[in-house]
Amino acid sequence: MKKMFGVCVAMTTSFDKNGNVDFEEMNRHAEMLIRNGVHGLYPNGTTGECMHLTIAERKRLAEEMVKTAAGRVVVFSQVGAPTLEETIELAKHAEACGCDGIGVVTPFYHGVTDREMEEFYVDVASAVSENFPVYIYNIPACSGNDIKPEVAKRVMERCKYVIGIKYSSPDVRRTMDYLKIGDVSFMHGVDRLGTTWYAMGCDGVISGGADAFPEPYVACYEEWKKGNTEESLRMMDACYELNVLMNGFRGIKQAITYRGLKGGAHRKPIL
Repeated sequence: MKKMFGVCVAMTTSFDKNGNVDFEEMNRHAEMLIRNGVHGLYPNGTTGECMHLTIAERKRLAEEMVKTAAGRVVVFSQVGAPTLEETIELAKHAEACGCDGIGVVTPFYHGVTDREMEEFYVDVASAVSENFPVYIYNIPACSGNDIKPEVAKRVMERCKYVIGIKYSSPDVRRTMDYLKIGDVSFMHGVDRLGTTWYAMGCDGVISGGADAFPEPYVACYEEWKKGNTEESLRMMDACYELNVLMNGFRGIKQAITYRGLKGGAHRKPIL
């Protein structure tokens, strides 16, 4: 069973001037990322403006990234959607098209209870094969719901193929609580603090900033793995400064264009 590790890129979605997904440019972007040493691709996530994509577009994005990666790096597609039915549909498709696993964002907009949260993840995980990795994706600032460590633990006890968590909040105490669950694959979404998370025991980061500049994010991880803490911290500082400069997916798209690719437009209501 494959897991995420190192620097997996929360890929932006390139749109042309008419608002259509530019799949050809997405493939060029993926090639640039792989060439520069990233360890995985994570399409259809928050940075990819997933909630502004149709189900058909999200399916094709997963297919294209699997085809382009061609086994060189792992591909985990984010499948969380407004309804449970759509989420399960995308989860099944991700497995069928060859993704290495999925991320599933918590239910969003309406508040859910702990029991509702637990049953949601059990329902999604039960819809895919038992050897297909599932990551819980917690981004409370966007979703409005926050999965507690004890709830995540119950989900993992009930579904052994729910193997990991992606957590996109700079809360160090909550990060520690998640890591104490036990045998959990943990990917952090606050990519600007890579060395901090690696020192705490996280397996890697899922990075939006690496969309434009994968090199320092990859170097931060690789230098840590080599035991070069000082150099890893230096690269973390570079990542931090890049995050400040780009300031979200709008700036990341501009930076991708700066690199010579087509960052692409946004889909309304994003301008």
